[in-house]
Amino acid sequence: MHREEMPSWTNPQNNLVLIGDSCHPMLPYLAQGANSSIEDGAVLGLLLAPKHFSQKSQLPETLQLFQQIRKSRGEGIVRETFKQRKDFHMRDGEEQERRDKLMLGMLGGELKGPFPSRWTCPEVQPWLYGYDAEKEVEAAVAAKK
Repeated sequence: MHREEMPSWTNPQNNLVLIGDSCHPMLPYLAQGANSSIEDGAVLGLLLAPKHFSQKSQLPETLQLFQQIRKSRGEGIVRETFKQRKDFHMRDGEEQERRDKLMLGMLGGELKGPFPSRWTCPEVQPWLYGYDAEKEVEAAVAAKK
């Protein structure tokens, strides 16, 4: 279910790249494992499309760009799963009571600021569910030029 962050998702020759659970396995608390793999595939597919990739010699640079685009996000989601686990499985006590008070205080109202349930957190939700692979690829390709 988890592994330490890898220093690189590519091999030294930059002709192989890991995606999905092979490089960023996640705890199941945000239900993002499959989704993150799909995001990886979308970004890789866009980078390897004829619009951006026309010859085999571009592969090392393309795989490094893929890693640049995806590594921090994939690992960021992994970190959020650990936070979600912590917030959902607190032992009874002061911290748990503060969490409950916060959650109950926003029940039926507008959620503001950091919220223990990342599925509905107004800070995490747009980042987690608003990912645009095409926009990310186009921005990264433009910045490279």
